[in-house]
Amino acid sequence: MKPIPFWKSVPDSIIAIYHFFNVPITAGRYDKHSPIRLIKKIAKEYDFVSFKLDIDTPAVEIPIALELINDNELIQLVDEFFFELHFHCELMEHCGWGAFEMPSVFPPDKKLDRQYTLKLFHTMRQNGIRAHIWP
Repeated sequence: MKPIPFWKSVPDSIIAIYHFFNVPITAGRYDKHSPIRLIKKIAKEYDFVSFKLDIDTPAVEIPIALELINDNELIQLVDEFFFELHFHCELMEHCGWGAFEMPSVFPPDKKLDRQYTLKLFHTMRQNGIRAHIWP
């Protein structure tokens, strides 16, 4: 969405506290446009943080999800996590979930399939994050 039409739709009462970033995100925890860096910079443990990750790019999304599993500070900050992870699924191939670039951080001995995806979400939940598969 273009910034001018976007800001016209935001009520005046929340403009001072609303953030809109019209740039692609990056996966590196210290990158300028990393959602991980941003959450860690502005969120407090007493805040309710809901994080929806749906950019249709596993090479960026998976490193962010793995960071969420492995970073104790981040685990304490994120309360709800909604994630549309595109994995190899015969039921979704007709929707464009066929071929995609695997991220370099993805373990070479793992397959991005339904079983791995369910284990990923299970691990997040075991770590205290209410993680949901976003359809």
